[in-house]
Amino acid sequence: MTFRLSANGALKAPLGEGTFRVVDLRVGQVIVGSFNGNLTSDGRTAHLELGSAMTTGEISGGYTLGLADPYPLSGKVSIQNVDLDPFLLAALHLKEFSGHANADGEISVNGSLNQPQSIVVDANLSRLTMNYANVRLENTGPVHFRSTKDSLEINPVTLRGADTNLQIAGSVQFAGRRTVGLRLNGALDLRLISGYVPNVDAQGPAQINASFEGTLDRPRITGRVHIENAFARAADFPTGLNAIQGDVVFDATRLYFENMSAESGGGTLHLSGSVNYAESPLRYDVSVRTDRVRIRYPEGMSWLVGGALRLTGTPAAGVLSGRVTIERVTLTQGLEVAGMLVSAKQGISGPTTSSPYLRNLQFDVEALSAPDARMEWPGAQLQADANLRVRGTWEHPILLGHIHILSGDLYFAGNRYRVSRGDLNFSNPFRLDPVLNVEATTTIQQYEITLNFNGPASKLTLAYRSDPPLPANDIVTLLALGQTSSEATTRSGGTTQSGTAGASAILSEAISSQLGGRLERLFGITRFRVDPGLAGVGSTSSQQSAASRITVEQQITRNLTITYVSNVSSTQQQVIQVEYNVDRNVSIVGLRDQNGTFGIDIKIKKRFQ
Repeated sequence: MTFRLSANGALKAPLGEGTFRVVDLRVGQVIVGSFNGNLTSDGRTAHLELGSAMTTGEISGGYTLGLADPYPLSGKVSIQNVDLDPFLLAALHLKEFSGHANADGEISVNGSLNQPQSIVVDANLSRLTMNYANVRLENTGPVHFRSTKDSLEINPVTLRGADTNLQIAGSVQFAGRRTVGLRLNGALDLRLISGYVPNVDAQGPAQINASFEGTLDRPRITGRVHIENAFARAADFPTGLNAIQGDVVFDATRLYFENMSAESGGGTLHLSGSVNYAESPLRYDVSVRTDRVRIRYPEGMSWLVGGALRLTGTPAAGVLSGRVTIERVTLTQGLEVAGMLVSAKQGISGPTTSSPYLRNLQFDVEALSAPDARMEWPGAQLQADANLRVRGTWEHPILLGHIHILSGDLYFAGNRYRVSRGDLNFSNPFRLDPVLNVEATTTIQQYEITLNFNGPASKLTLAYRSDPPLPANDIVTLLALGQTSSEATTRSGGTTQSGTAGASAILSEAISSQLGGRLERLFGITRFRVDPGLAGVGSTSSQQSAASRITVEQQITRNLTITYVSNVSSTQQQVIQVEYNVDRNVSIVGLRDQNGTFGIDIKIKKRFQ
């Protein structure tokens, strides 16, 4: 600050004149600009003419100060395109303001320096624009408010913007009991609320008619907010709410939901419950009910469920409890996620989150299976009966209970396996280490191979057998290459073909895994496979060639499967096979081989003890 001053006369009634300049004046923590002024005194009053040099906007005007007790102060300044952010922070006693405000108008000051509480700042703004939470608001009439050291009074003012036509009026006391009396009426863009509530993204229109009374520490809110076709999502949460509609009713100390519904995961949710904000911290008890909804949690898994859930707690932590019925579980990444379910070391984990609330969210959910519940992933469909309880936290969920596999089919390494029985028991309360007992059967050539998985996932054992019986190494070779080691040696006359067949099998699996999943989803087929130089359905050892074969399989019903095999080097070598399973022991196979010959096989399986 620099100044020049000359005066003469009595000390309490001087005659004089001068100038001053203030550089980088701060209001709170914000530099608002530089100011200059001319000061004159006639012995009874002192008068100040004020000018400004600001980055944006301009302030000009004058104030008069009486030089005798009680030192009355009066005056007026005009503002043009001035940023109001630092002044709002000071007037509203806020720590921060994440929006932006700009105004034109006049601000007058009246009062006495001997009585600072009597000084009144009276603002009449012809233009007021605000940007808050990406919503631009602008006044449609004059804006008039009065502020003192301890209070703020707002005359009715109307602000308009996208989905917003809101009238605000009332007063706030910042001393004593810190009473508040505000009224809000009109249309409101919910983005304004998401700017006030951290980690929540809300969009859409709402109609509000509410009053705020009581104190700043314990406000009493009465009124109603009507929401129509809105959207909301919490940060790091796997799904959001769409098409939200209904009423939020405030009755002084709590809010509750009335006829509230929303859409999420392809289903409709019905919300009820209340939030009590009379005490600190606020407490909530919210329930949601749905007939069917899809939930993608944890990563790589999708659940189609229905039921009721209840969320209780505080803003710092919560408990999600309830009971749901599982209709279908889909593993989007196939056996990779299935393997993660029985991981010996880590088990499944939820998505990581930066939200302290989600990290403190506890689960206590009972999950039962519907009568026709299924577990699916690309190339597999299993029918199961489950009784589970989900415990743990958001980042580390725990499963307790059991899953009983009734039946199903899955494809692995080019073979179709029928799961005749299976049990997964989850009993470890600290990590996911289920105990398995699963039996799967596949038929390769004339051999029926049965695989048994037993034991805890951390120490899983595999046993296998064949019918007719084969040595263990022949069973492994048959599963990997589609033929026994003796057949491979006989056909090749040595050992070279065995290595070639093994390489071809690996190449076949690599090609099929890359192309098969995409084509199966695109065309809706059950299985797509490329076999480079291996014998396929309906071929014999004398007919085996080095040409690639493409296999397309479609499961029409649970018991009926059609398989089409074509040699890419010859349109004449095509195989069509239709297999109908009468039951688990009787099947009928119709075959048209690459030579155009038709045949029917009836397979009857009988086990002799």
